[in-house]
Amino acid sequence: MSWILGILFILVFLAMGLTHWMEQETALSELRDHFDPSGFQPEEHQRVFEEGALYYITYGDTTKTPLLLIHGSPGDWTAWKELMVHPEIYTNYFIIAIDRIPYHKTTIKGSYTLAEQSDYLKSIVNQYCSPCVVAGHSYGGALALQLGADYPNQVAAVLSIAGTLAAPYQRPKWYNRILNTPLQYLIAPLFRASNNEMLRLSDDLYALEKQLAETQVPLFFIQGGADVLVAPESVAYLQLKIPDAESVLYYDASWDHFIIWSELTIVLEALEAIRLQLSL
Repeated sequence: MSWILGILFILVFLAMGLTHWMEQETALSELRDHFDPSGFQPEEHQRVFEEGALYYITYGDTTKTPLLLIHGSPGDWTAWKELMVHPEIYTNYFIIAIDRIPYHKTTIKGSYTLAEQSDYLKSIVNQYCSPCVVAGHSYGGALALQLGADYPNQVAAVLSIAGTLAAPYQRPKWYNRILNTPLQYLIAPLFRASNNEMLRLSDDLYALEKQLAETQVPLFFIQGGADVLVAPESVAYLQLKIPDAESVLYYDASWDHFIIWSELTIVLEALEAIRLQLSL
């Protein structure tokens, strides 16, 4: 069974890579028609560090509740473009969407822990989160939790969507180890970066568990039973590790890993519930 999942993992990587490459060739100006109906357009920004620049966009009414969106591994901010044009989003939230290190227009390269990536985002959190909601998909779900643990006074709630949350389930697989050999140079750089994140993710998550046990930020989870990239048991595992945390789970046995596209209605429902529950 594991070899089947491994082959599927590699095929998904290849499919996502082709899509990503095609989207990278799309300039922001070419997305204007997509966003026009909302009356808003994404605005480009950079945070410059010695190692390079972290790219992000803002979108919407600055008087609304800030919503920081974090894509998966690999990916870029355009993973959220379908969500962003829904009236339920742009009438209630002001969007900040990043290109995570080292992807797309972010020029900081290398492999960083969840805690290190969170530190790079500190200035964005300080500027926009007063407080904000943080939502992340897949690996981005883990980073969203890291932000909640690191900045509990500025993060009002975290929404993890098919998140890579559970350390025991995120130990490196055989195909991760294969791609950590010279064979890695046969694949695109974004795949190498993604694989490097997965190799260290389990250790990062064990450290994050300890932080979350002392964090009072409300946590919301969306997870599908048909997810073949993230173990459906991941949320239950984390909830057992942080029993005192306030958490809500949206679950359906038919949902797959790509919920932000295939089950967008559920994501909208969760974000509305967060806004109403916390009176944001």
